[in-house]
Amino acid sequence: MRDGAQFEMRAADGDGAADTLALSGSLRVHAIGELDRQLDEASPRFTRLDLSEVADIDTSGAWLVMRLAEHNQAEIVGASDKAARLMQAIIDIRQSEA
Repeated sequence: MRDGAQFEMRAADGDGAADTLALSGSLRVHAIGELDRQLDEASPRFTRLDLSEVADIDTSGAWLVMRLAEHNQAEIVGASDKAARLMQAIIDIRQSEA
């Protein structure tokens, strides 16, 4: 596995339509800058965001995942316990600030 974060568009149900954005590698602050730029340039459209191949994640990575999912109204799948806790913490902070 490479050090940085990568993405790939995949078909979730085998019909050939690429509807899943699969992220992999490290979604930590030191590794997501280039991924964010690549995603911005590619502007992929997806309904699922797969985190099953993410090796590690921090708050910056969780924020990026949530921003991508919200922008595309996508379901997040394959999140590790750590990723789920970080995303829930972001949700909790947002709710307390509202």
